[in-house]
Amino acid sequence: MVRTLIFIPMMYSREDLKKVLGLVPDDYEVTSLEFWSYVEEKLTPFIDKVTVAYSEKPIEKRCSGQGEPLLNKLIKKRIEFHCIDDCLLVSEAEAWRELMITHQNHAVVELLKDSIKERDEYARREIEKTLENGKLGLLLTNPERKLPLAEDVKVIKMCPFDPSDYLNRQISILKIKERRQLDNL
Repeated sequence: MVRTLIFIPMMYSREDLKKVLGLVPDDYEVTSLEFWSYVEEKLTPFIDKVTVAYSEKPIEKRCSGQGEPLLNKLIKKRIEFHCIDDCLLVSEAEAWRELMITHQNHAVVELLKDSIKERDEYARREIEKTLENGKLGLLLTNPERKLPLAEDVKVIKMCPFDPSDYLNRQISILKIKERRQLDNL
C-alpha cells in the first residue's frame, strides 16, 4: 500500500536571508505571506487526513512567523510530530560546512557530503519507521534537502514557488547591483 508525504519546502526566514544575503529583501513580507497563504489554502482539504508531520526541528523550536497558522492548525488537530534530524549529525554537518569556508579542499568537501548523506539517511529512516501504509504525512523542511525515500512513498510537493528560486533570484539581484556599482566607478 502507498504511503503519501506532502513535502512543503520551508520559505526562508528573515534570519536565514540576513545570514546569506546580508539583508532582508524589500518584497520579503509580501512574498512570505503569499507563500504561506497558498500552502495553507492547498493543504486545507487534506488537513484532516494528515496523521503525522515531520520537521527538521522539534515543533516547540520552530521559528515564529514561519507558517505559524499552519503549524497551529496541525497542533490543534493533535497530529503526531517527529523531528527528522539528530542534533549530533546536524552539528557535524555544520562543522564541516564552517571548515569548508576557510579550508576548501577535496577532503573537506567529501566529508561534508558524507555528513549530509548520513543526516539524510537518518531522516529517511525516521519517516519510513513512522509513516504507516495508506497514511498521509507532511514534511516541512529546507527546500534544498533531497531525502532518499522508499519507492512506496509518494511525494507531493506543495508550494506556489520554490523558496530556493526566490533566494537565487535575490542573490542574482545583488550581483547585478554590485556590477553596476563597479561599472559606475
